[in-house]
Amino acid sequence: MILRNCVVSVVLWIALVIGYTAFLQRRSVAWPFAGGVAAGTVAAFGLLLLHGSLYAFRDFGARNRLARGERPHDGDVVAAIGTIHPTSGAPLQSPLNGVPCVLYSYQIGAPDDDRKRGGVARAITGFGLTRCAIRTPYGEYILGAWPSLEGFPKRRGDRERAAELLRATPFKTFGFTAYGKAMMRLYATAPPLREDWRLSDAELDVASAELLEQIVAPGETVTAFGRYASATNSIVSNARTEGFVRLKAGGQLRPPQAIPWEGLLKAFGGLVALALPNALIYLLLMR
Repeated sequence: MILRNCVVSVVLWIALVIGYTAFLQRRSVAWPFAGGVAAGTVAAFGLLLLHGSLYAFRDFGARNRLARGERPHDGDVVAAIGTIHPTSGAPLQSPLNGVPCVLYSYQIGAPDDDRKRGGVARAITGFGLTRCAIRTPYGEYILGAWPSLEGFPKRRGDRERAAELLRATPFKTFGFTAYGKAMMRLYATAPPLREDWRLSDAELDVASAELLEQIVAPGETVTAFGRYASATNSIVSNARTEGFVRLKAGGQLRPPQAIPWEGLLKAFGGLVALALPNALIYLLLMR
């Protein structure tokens, strides 16, 4: 879903730039390509805001249903706000810092200066997820797939632990295309899971590499959005239509809200961004 959305966004932007450029050329406007790029970019941004408003309205409805204590039906968009806990056994230990967690992701790659000289940005990456559930005031919801993470900080890793990880771990090797497909499978995979991937054959010096780790700790307050699977009482992905499970840091259960301000603001901003380049072109041609 993420890859598809990126491709669609790029194609849409190119189409808008071509369309505006062709229109300005026919009207004999100076610098038609520059104008087409500017107008197409603003219009594409407006369309993305409108698309984002649909998700905001959907999330608003899911939050309100949770606030009213409604149990979801199979396939409903669901929100779960509460603390997250492992449901079977001890929590995981993050590989680069050794801290307890219910899930982790890590990246090992070239530092910023090397990347600017053509170094590998992310030579090693990995993911781990144990069986866990989010405790809300109205019951638990199992986290049924690897989520996209929002708002969880990336921390520096320990170099000795990174060196031991590289020595002891059998990594799977992926090229760019295979990596994209593997990520799609990851977002649809139920826990427990562990994946360790090598994305480049280039030699990596752990002493100078950039080590980044992202975790979700047991007992941490989170907000999850996804599709409800009644058979397993879990929040899962629906990658073909709705995207992946999203897990956000923090969250607070509030009384049901009457007005979806976030969705309305995004929709308004999208309409303004769509109207702005057309209005400016109209004023330019009317001079």
